[in-house]
Amino acid sequence: MKHQKQIKQDERFFIRYFILVLINTGIRFGEARKLLWKNIKPVGANEVRIKLSESQTKNEKERTVIGRRADVFKKIRKYSNHTKPNDYVFVNNTTGKQLSRHTYYANFEYLVEQTKLDNNRELQVIIVLGTPTQLGDYTQVLMYFPYHGI
Repeated sequence: MKHQKQIKQDERFFIRYFILVLINTGIRFGEARKLLWKNIKPVGANEVRIKLSESQTKNEKERTVIGRRADVFKKIRKYSNHTKPNDYVFVNNTTGKQLSRHTYYANFEYLVEQTKLDNNRELQVIIVLGTPTQLGDYTQVLMYFPYHGI
């Protein structure tokens, strides 16, 4: 079994890129958690198309999302041990299982604590807008999930 430090490092890697996917695609938290590799289609160097099935969306209606930063998915694929079409994109890198809600919430709580933000609402504003605010810009937030090359 992996050492606890490596598991935490893996979680932070996936959470960091999870946030980047939310920012650059506009998909919902639950939709991002349910992403499978077969849903992802890079188009050119910078664009990505994500085809979400009925079971993956809040409204239970299939939809396709066009987003920026196809490179983010390339970095995830390179790092992940689980990249078959039916594997989750954001996984426990040891088991291949979908990251739990608790994992996301615990890491978001850590993020809020480290950035000295007062509450999750302020963090949500940064993540949703992905633009500079009076709280700083999202790159400041992502620095608490350090990884090589954003």
